[in-house]
Amino acid sequence: MRAAYEFGRAHDLDSDVERIRPKFGTNKVRLGSYTSSITRGWIIVLFQSRGIFDDFCRKHWPYYQTKSGQTEAQRYLKLVIEAAFGTAKSPK
Repeated sequence: MRAAYEFGRAHDLDSDVERIRPKFGTNKVRLGSYTSSITRGWIIVLFQSRGIFDDFCRKHWPYYQTKSGQTEAQRYLKLVIEAAFGTAKSPK
């Protein structure tokens, strides 16, 4: 995640990255062990919306180019949607 935060800052997305970064003790969606997955999903959403996701993957996340990596990214995005609509279930 550090590489994602630094990449975002390098692309003038400081305030966006800080809003995504988990802040414990504040009002935010936390779903146990899903917190980091949801954070990763929001990073994907941000980078895709700015057209820099492919560049990020080439430089910092080559695993995304594999079928397993794309499946993982889809899981992160699904968790973002579930968290946004309040339908995610906390892991047991």
